[in-house]
Amino acid sequence: MTTYFNKQSLANFVGKYWHILFLICLSLLPVVWFLGKGEAIINGVDTNFPLDPKMFFLRRFYMWNNLGNSGHDFSFAPAGIFFHLIQLIPYLLGLSLQNVEKISLIFWFGVIVLNSYLFSGNFLKQKLYRVLFVTLYALNIYMFNSWENIKVANLSLVAGIPLLLHIFVRLKNDLIGKSRAFGEIIFVSFILAGSGINPAYFITAIIILFVFTLSFCLLDKNIKKPSKTFLFIVMIILILSAYWVIPTISFILRNVTQGESISSIGFNNWLNSLSENTSIVNVLRGQGAWDWYAFDSLTKAPLFLPYTPNYFYRITFILFSFMVPSIALLALIFRNIDKNKYYLPFSILLVLGIFLGSGTHEPIGSFFRWLTNHLPYFSLFRSPWYIFTPMLTLSLAGLTA
Repeated sequence: MTTYFNKQSLANFVGKYWHILFLICLSLLPVVWFLGKGEAIINGVDTNFPLDPKMFFLRRFYMWNNLGNSGHDFSFAPAGIFFHLIQLIPYLLGLSLQNVEKISLIFWFGVIVLNSYLFSGNFLKQKLYRVLFVTLYALNIYMFNSWENIKVANLSLVAGIPLLLHIFVRLKNDLIGKSRAFGEIIFVSFILAGSGINPAYFITAIIILFVFTLSFCLLDKNIKKPSKTFLFIVMIILILSAYWVIPTISFILRNVTQGESISSIGFNNWLNSLSENTSIVNVLRGQGAWDWYAFDSLTKAPLFLPYTPNYFYRITFILFSFMVPSIALLALIFRNIDKNKYYLPFSILLVLGIFLGSGTHEPIGSFFRWLTNHLPYFSLFRSPWYIFTPMLTLSLAGLTA
């Protein structure tokens, strides 16, 4: 009887909380990456994991980096304070570098999972569909590169977007008051701060929030409430982020006044090379990263990513890469009337993600190139696929779920 009771209780517990158990397991996925790897860590020239987290963290408080020749401007450094604080704490507790890295990765993976689950509750009521949204948002081909290099701006942006939208929707609908919203905005400002390492990522978060604001203005036929909510959230975030926003703006303005515009320091060439393989099909499938297409000229073997040939030559991987975009596009045909309010913002983000993520790749790249050459500061978006694809992954996850 006791055995039966225990089994029955366990079954009831799993049946009731299976979604929570799944999300916890999903958050712990980075642990799997280290299995069988000994004491190895993810590191490299372009990896944001320092061998000395304490020194790296303290350097975030300086506006000038004295390393390398005569040093260089380090105005963006404060934006990484929170991101690298997550690495510093376990390091000061005496944990090994690998365990410090595991904790850092678990934290960011967990924040992405939690925030996307919270946001999905605004338009998905069934737990299965909410879990599907979280899975597609947290586990997609775009995120491969972010985890391979532990990219501060990418992870901060992806982690912050769903919480930013969650706060917006509930505040707009009067489900929370401004006092509670303020507390949550403090947290999201810390999460988004890392995107200030490359301010274009932070701007992308604001653009996504604006798309939802504009959509709800049109659908609600009420401009005042969504607009006031948008301005309140953005104003608070900018005030809380002043410690990195002001130095970054100062850096950009000083460069322009000195005749060293963004476009004059090589970013256009970078833009064109990164857009070489960002066709509409590649962007839609999340395969726009330049290192996917870097192969040895003699052996034809991939130089950086050994898994990429699977997506080029194996039919199962190719079909998988088309599956989510296909379902998402079908969702625009077979619509759920009860969720009509979210089709518009997700659809706009789908178009923007494809259009902007393609960069200067034709046939739609001419306009992006024109914006880069003529619109002041638009050349900040010199890595279009990396910067704008979170619009697409959010849209695909939302429409599919």
